[in-house]
Amino acid sequence: MKKFREYLSLKQKIRSISIRVLVMLLGVRLLFWLAIVPPANAAPCRMIGTQTVCISEIKRSAKYPWEYRVTLSRDGVKQPQEILNCRDAKQFSLQGNRRPVNSEAGAVLFQTKETGEWICRLVKRN
Repeated sequence: MKKFREYLSLKQKIRSISIRVLVMLLGVRLLFWLAIVPPANAAPCRMIGTQTVCISEIKRSAKYPWEYRVTLSRDGVKQPQEILNCRDAKQFSLQGNRRPVNSEAGAVLFQTKETGEWICRLVKRN
């Protein structure tokens, strides 16, 4: 009976040691993965004509869900923020950080049709 108890005690010690080793290995693996994998910060870009157009920042309007505040960069040069109306295919520039008083006054059809359509397609997909 004493040998059986010693056997059970030894078995429990081995099990606890193996669990500790397993947890340690998983922890080391996780730390290695976190240290090696760089964060992804890819901006959606597209060649339109001869220009590389990238979306620097995009925010959806809560009040007008078909409108997006977009900051683009063309060939690496950041452009002023614009509002894209994907419902009516219109865009207009912001006056400072505020919406124009008369939205239709400054609105024009997408200046570069490809850019506006590309952004609207991109946000509808997500």
